[in-house]
Amino acid sequence: MLRHFFLFLPLCTLLCCESLRETEAVSPDLGLSYFPLATGNVWEYRVDSIVWFPGQGQANRDSTSTFIREVVADSLESPSGEVLYRVERYQRAADTLPWAPISSFLLSQNEQQALRTEGNLRMLELTFPPRPGARWPFHLYFDEYTLVDVAGEALPLFVGLELQVVDDQRAYALPDTVLQEVVAVEEAALDVSDRELRQYRAQYARGIGLVQREVAMLFSTCVTCCDTDGNNTYDINDDVDCGALPWPERAERGFTFRQQLLKFEQ
Repeated sequence: MLRHFFLFLPLCTLLCCESLRETEAVSPDLGLSYFPLATGNVWEYRVDSIVWFPGQGQANRDSTSTFIREVVADSLESPSGEVLYRVERYQRAADTLPWAPISSFLLSQNEQQALRTEGNLRMLELTFPPRPGARWPFHLYFDEYTLVDVAGEALPLFVGLELQVVDDQRAYALPDTVLQEVVAVEEAALDVSDRELRQYRAQYARGIGLVQREVAMLFSTCVTCCDTDGNNTYDINDDVDCGALPWPERAERGFTFRQQLLKFEQ
């Protein structure tokens, strides 16, 4: 009898392993660790930005560089049962200065989406699993025509803005290491316009979250740059082709910024 039992044991082991493989197959890695949320997580970034605003006959630009620290302070449960993580944001102009609090926002995730809620806007930053070809509207939870104040100008930043995963095996270099499992997100193709530019690029590393973000939201009437006949409008009589100018010369309103991770703690 024992001899027959031992003959059966390898088959039993094989069946158990097969069962385990089937269980793993129906429980895939959704990629939630590309957007890790836990109380105590800390991200530090360098942020370089340029803001355009109207001037007397010309567009003015204001450039700044600063350091940002984001700390997951605590979590709370919404009336619908969603777990929301409250993140406190701090800023300083140099690494020799103390951190000063400037704002707070909420992060959340489920098995399909990673979300950031800030300024009453609930933004869809990433979808799970984050595989190349995945595409979604950044403004899914609010009106895409919502106006946002930028240097005193109410601008429609989100019109038509859809994001897509373009790579899930990208490498990203930090000061002391190279991250190998990085998902890259870009804006999906938008209608080309001489008057409006909306670009959004972000990279998320497994176990860390956002490591880089570059955004450009620029607007132009083509008057400041290209009204050569002085009639305060851009028309066929003007000598400069507005669409041929690079956006830093064409822009009259809007902003660009680049956010790069310096340190992550958990």
